[in-house]
Amino acid sequence: DLANSQNANMFLVSDHGFGSIDEYFLINTWLHNNGLTKLGSPNEFRKLLAFSKLNRKIVRNILSKLKLKNIASKFIPITLKETIPLESNESNFIEKTSKAFSEAYNEITINTNVSSEYESIRNKIISELLKLERNGKKVVLKAEKRENIFSGDYVERAYDIQLLLNDGFGWSPFTRKT
Repeated sequence: DLANSQNANMFLVSDHGFGSIDEYFLINTWLHNNGLTKLGSPNEFRKLLAFSKLNRKIVRNILSKLKLKNIASKFIPITLKETIPLESNESNFIEKTSKAFSEAYNEITINTNVSSEYESIRNKIISELLKLERNGKKVVLKAEKRENIFSGDYVERAYDIQLLLNDGFGWSPFTRKT
């Protein structure tokens, strides 16, 4: 009935773009090539999980269907969560000692407690991302510090760098040795 009334409003919200992807930008591989992300080799258990095609997305989907995702996120130790591969054919993973890494869409986390180093790393990453080109086309349209995008009491909860890729580029957290 509400939809048929004259007072109804409709909002359409999406967290996905609507365009073709010509090339994936492997952000962690790029960070690794720039000396900011350390890649480790998986142990035998993680290799077995990857071989069995079990990855974090599948585990999240299973837990969601069983309505256990919130409970699992509170009670499963972080070390066990991190054992689950990001992708099924994973050949390496991000070391916790990395200065920077990306595990969520269009974001980068800086991993340091030294404030001068933090700003230096952030500024370097943003500067280099904005210069990055493939076949004469900029890969990154925008790269911003979190405080330039968000405001309020919880800005520090946002990822350190927010980025927007140019048309034709898709983001990927996966790694490839180059």
